[in-house]
Amino acid sequence: MKKWTQRIIVLLVIISLLPMQVFAKSETPDIVFMTEEEAQYYANLYFPSETSLNSEGTLANTNLGIFESEGRILVIYSTSASGDPSELGIKQIMLEEKDGLSWNVLAKYDKMSTTDSNIYTGGFYFLAPVSGKTYKASGIHFAVIDGREITKYANTGGFIFP
Repeated sequence: MKKWTQRIIVLLVIISLLPMQVFAKSETPDIVFMTEEEAQYYANLYFPSETSLNSEGTLANTNLGIFESEGRILVIYSTSASGDPSELGIKQIMLEEKDGLSWNVLAKYDKMSTTDSNIYTGGFYFLAPVSGKTYKASGIHFAVIDGREITKYANTGGFIFP
């Protein structure tokens, strides 16, 4: 009987040391990506239409914006390149919410791009912002031109949701 008790205790200790799966509340916010037409509409509305005078084969314009519309947050991004890029877009885009002194990532998306244009525009809606909270977007624009990748970091700074 003593051996069985020892075995059960050892078995319970082993089970208690095994990693347990903990289910947490979903941390993915309500994000809805815009159609190309919506993104182009907002890019034309919020971003200047001038093209910078960069030399051939570089990133010409990189825009990133965060705005409020109808109780939602809009995040818009646009990348353009002079020359003929083989790929162009966003390497990474993040939406963050300020919590005290730190920023919490609400959404993070990697590599959204096009291969048949020298302009890439996109965006998404965050459907559940909290009034009075501060949000920001950051991203890395990129272009592949003549086999060479060019990147540029952008961020919006803090935006207090009304």
